[in-house]
Amino acid sequence: MKIRVLPDDVANKIAAGEVVERPVSVVRELVDNSLDAGSTDITVYVKQGGRRLIRVVDDGCGMERDDAILAFERFATSKIKNASDLTQIKTFGFRGEALAAIASISRVELLTSNVRVRIEGGKLRSVDDSNTAKGTDISIEHLFFNTPARRKFLSSDRTEVEKIKTFINQISLAHFNTRFRLFVDGEEVINLFRANSQFERARQLFAGTLCEVNSENIVGLIGHPASVTKSKVSFTVLVNGRVVSDRLILRAIRDGFDSMLKESEQPRGYISLSIPFHEIDVNVHPQKLEVRFVNSNHIFSVVKDAVRGSLKELIGSRPITPHVVVGKSTPISPVDPPETPGFQTPESLEIPYDRLRYIGQYARCFLLFEADEGLYLMDMHAAHERINFDHIRNNLNRSSQGVLISEEISCTEEELEKLKETAVPGLNFKFTKNGVILKSVPACISHLSPKIIIEELLIAISSDGLFERYKSLEDRVAARLACHKSVRSGDELSKEEAFSLVDTSREVLTRCPHGRPFWVKFSVDQVGRWFGR
Repeated sequence: MKIRVLPDDVANKIAAGEVVERPVSVVRELVDNSLDAGSTDITVYVKQGGRRLIRVVDDGCGMERDDAILAFERFATSKIKNASDLTQIKTFGFRGEALAAIASISRVELLTSNVRVRIEGGKLRSVDDSNTAKGTDISIEHLFFNTPARRKFLSSDRTEVEKIKTFINQISLAHFNTRFRLFVDGEEVINLFRANSQFERARQLFAGTLCEVNSENIVGLIGHPASVTKSKVSFTVLVNGRVVSDRLILRAIRDGFDSMLKESEQPRGYISLSIPFHEIDVNVHPQKLEVRFVNSNHIFSVVKDAVRGSLKELIGSRPITPHVVVGKSTPISPVDPPETPGFQTPESLEIPYDRLRYIGQYARCFLLFEADEGLYLMDMHAAHERINFDHIRNNLNRSSQGVLISEEISCTEEELEKLKETAVPGLNFKFTKNGVILKSVPACISHLSPKIIIEELLIAISSDGLFERYKSLEDRVAARLACHKSVRSGDELSKEEAFSLVDTSREVLTRCPHGRPFWVKFSVDQVGRWFGR
């Protein structure tokens, strides 16, 4: 079979398959260009989930006539000039592939600096005069019109719009002094006014209790562990103002939460890293979603420690008052903060267990009761976790039982050495060449799989706990295992189950193993003050 050079139109369509996965890929590329042009006002219009139309209008510097035509040539860019520039990329667009790839699978109209350029399927159709004096107005119509195989793999309009909304919210964090608007089928769905700071912009986006992260070139806001979600896009990572999806950083964030997050749970909030440009490589993914770090171990440690430190400040003896969130379409103006109600520490709070009247469950996370003119809230997972911790800790040294099903758990050489040097009452191992087999376990944790027990034991051996609360290995093991089989956020409890949990919690401390309180009381006066009564 003869080797031949592909025609430009075929090469462009192949590149389009890498750069343009779906409508949000187009939005990202066009918005990146707008930001590189110094725009302070960016409006995105979408029809039929982006299939019919994606239009981006900005107030940036625009392009001269010749540049507007050349911009759609493959590898044409104003962002870099030679190979050495790839080590110091400071712009969001730089590859010179995006516009050519987009134009090859759509119909494009570009208005900028008194010129109108029309391109269809990668072919230049016309260049005319226009009355566009400032900024850029670019429309992408009928995306994938000449690549129907790609078009049929798109999700529903609603799903594609949600991805676009997520991206605009995320990029707006990095560019808080830029106004972002999104219109979907003629209806305005996002209107983010310019903010005075990144934290102020974050308050337009995130509700609930958040703690500030501010450590060694890292800033951000982290949501309370009780406010986790199932959504994988609930947390935003920015590196030098670039929205990325980096596994290293996301893993470091999860490790910062210690055992307070399960694999199915996702934190809320964002972090923004400022790193010298020569210490990262952003040219590793066609859609610029990933980065590589020169010193990845250092980045991992710094992010994990920053998250841990912030959570330590958040989860103290005093619950934090919920913040007022500014509506997305409401201009922000300074207001006097409302009076913060006082709280009793969990240790001084007396719960009238026998007089509690069950109101219901809020957010499938908190149990609501009232008694003696007070509103009582219980964090059901934290309470159950405390109950399980005490049960495991009190019974860890007691009777053990054999494991019915022998299962070899794979371990590294380092992990095997740690296990050989570790003694936990009731845990007996048989070591193999590549792992370990759990032979017997304390009866109090026999309901857990051997894999979970080994994994949590290894973490407990290597960790001194999020709050350095537990010095003994037995305490740390109990704290790790207590999370398993506890009721989770999202579980729905019946009235009988709610009261059963309350009754069982009478005899334990009113803090979870990580130090979080699981009872909070609000008086009628306190609630009234929230509403200015």
